[in-house]
Amino acid sequence: MITLVTAEEQVTQVMVVRRTITCNKCGAELDTIVDGEEQHPDDQFHEILLYGGWCNWVIGDGTKTTFHLCQLCVNELLDSFKIPVILDCGIKSKERSWPEWKAVRPAWRT
Repeated sequence: MITLVTAEEQVTQVMVVRRTITCNKCGAELDTIVDGEEQHPDDQFHEILLYGGWCNWVIGDGTKTTFHLCQLCVNELLDSFKIPVILDCGIKSKERSWPEWKAVRPAWRT
């Protein structure tokens, strides 16, 4: 529990929970703080949710699973696709294929 005091001398208590997130592919770990909303430094991990549809023999009918991947493993996963995924690049309001995105990505960070 953290106690915060504002300029108006109001005292607010915030429940803080520490949690470790582990990449399910490579095992990398990241400590995070949950204060009502999970905080991920630089969005280093992605939570992936899969649903098993009708006749799904991989994870089963109606089954759902959630797992985490770190940035490096997401990059490797997307690189491994034979048919590149299309990304909706909200920053530039344009769709790009994964190879196109990788070609311009460093320029977008500046």
